[in-house]
Amino acid sequence: MKKYSLDTPMIPVKEGDIVKVEISNSGMLNHPMHLHGHRFQVQSKNGEPYDAPIVKDLIHVKPGETYTVYFKAENKGEWLFHCHDNNHADRGMVTIVDYEGVYSPFELGGKNNNQP
Repeated sequence: MKKYSLDTPMIPVKEGDIVKVEISNSGMLNHPMHLHGHRFQVQSKNGEPYDAPIVKDLIHVKPGETYTVYFKAENKGEWLFHCHDNNHADRGMVTIVDYEGVYSPFELGGKNNNQP
């Protein structure tokens, strides 16, 4: 069973930024990728642009697929961007959209054994 890196870098943003994220699935399992606090526009699948915008907050990424998505940073906070399969998120398939100037005392592990 694969353990995903717990060192996945955060996505640093400033309010008003247009953020581009590329999601690639090089594994053999499906990954429903979910962004909290925002909606994103799906620009392309496997390098092929869509003719009309598709707006979502979750996209199902199958093995071998790559999506390019954009979102506008317009909801200050620290927001999870993770695989919605909780088994995958528990193994580290998670990152945080981290707004400049926002602080959270949340830490993984610690005395309360915090988990994503």
